[in-house]
Amino acid sequence: MRSRLRKKPDDWFAPRNYPHFDRPVSDRSVAEGIVASFTKSPEQYRFLPLISFKRWARRWRTDEKSGRTRESWKKRPLAYCSNRDAHVLAYVGWELSAAYEEALKRAGLDNVVVGYRLGRSNVTTARDAFADVQRLGTCTTIALDLKHFFDTIRHRVLKRCWEDVLGSGLPPHHYAAFRAITRFALVDRGACLKRLGLPPRTQSRKLPRPLCSPDAFRAAVRGRKTASGGGGLVEVNQNAFGIPQGTPMSAIAANVAMFRFDCAVAAEAARVGGTYRRYSDDILLVCPPAAANSLLDFLRDALIRHCEGLTLNDDKTSRVEFPGGRLPANVKHMQYLGFLFNGERAVLRASTISRFYGRMRRAVKSAQHDLTNDKFQGSPKGGRPVLQRRKLMHSFSHLGRDSLLRTYAKVAGKVFQRRAIMRQLRRHLERLNSLTR
Repeated sequence: MRSRLRKKPDDWFAPRNYPHFDRPVSDRSVAEGIVASFTKSPEQYRFLPLISFKRWARRWRTDEKSGRTRESWKKRPLAYCSNRDAHVLAYVGWELSAAYEEALKRAGLDNVVVGYRLGRSNVTTARDAFADVQRLGTCTTIALDLKHFFDTIRHRVLKRCWEDVLGSGLPPHHYAAFRAITRFALVDRGACLKRLGLPPRTQSRKLPRPLCSPDAFRAAVRGRKTASGGGGLVEVNQNAFGIPQGTPMSAIAANVAMFRFDCAVAAEAARVGGTYRRYSDDILLVCPPAAANSLLDFLRDALIRHCEGLTLNDDKTSRVEFPGGRLPANVKHMQYLGFLFNGERAVLRASTISRFYGRMRRAVKSAQHDLTNDKFQGSPKGGRPVLQRRKLMHSFSHLGRDSLLRTYAKVAGKVFQRRAIMRQLRRHLERLNSLTR
């Protein structure tokens, strides 16, 4: 067992050092021992509850009639498992990923399913999709979105596709992992910290590791509900659907659950002379105009047959007709994975640029607020505090390694071999200077 784990040391192991109900496990040999014990006797292994929280993401939507951009917020429920459980699920996920990659190659889906796979990105996926449009010339593109993807995956569908990928029934340790991500237990992070006497908004790096002793966990977290409000924070998923987002196995499990659907729709798209691609819950069909309606109907039927419980978000369905060549300027462009495409060139969506400038504006305001509250040190030569521009330049200009321009935008420009993307952000330095004056 140990020699097998060390064969590809970087494929599943990563140090785990976050606050949970157990101690951090950052040593590889300790993690190997945990995994070896689990695979030997999975029925004796006990998974700890996941700690859940909600992440709010800001969104901008442009109304097609008025052209106005409105701000909205999207709530995404996330959960993370204990340090020990993370190593166990990461190892099983690594095994399942290897089998899934082989299954995709056998089915001819290597370039069809691209989300959550090593070496794949939304930039190269969008480039390949736009190349399909240019190759077909006159065609129809239909972009679709699955509603509440992770929350509505049926457990029996996942188990059936899991067996298809492995080519056999689930081994005992795979079945234990399957049970862990389907009949999972959750503990709300805010309620847990409050019950343990910890500030609910404490930064993670300041929390104790573990969060509490085993006795305190049994009494305050897992214990039964009492009249005084003690215990009873653990909520077990009793539904026959839904897997948590945030575990080391969530991404591969979501992909596996769509295996039969992907096979069916990709074959039908190829039969009518089109293509099918899926990046997580984002689906794209590119096909001849005459086959668009029948292919869309086939996809809806396949979703019912192979992925019962999953539904399309009709509000996000986008259909664009390409008559051949470049689209007129007044025609709605194709949107896919954060890019706009008019048949000739691809550019970043306006919302992506708006988010970048919004983060820049908020970062400058935060720096100015800290400056007025004397949180910065004075200048090297003494005197009054000064606004620290180096960090802002590093994050929001072409000089910073982590900025949007040096990472996402520059890479996208190279992939599409166009300067249009970088020209969209050519005034970034001018705007940053105006905000910091």
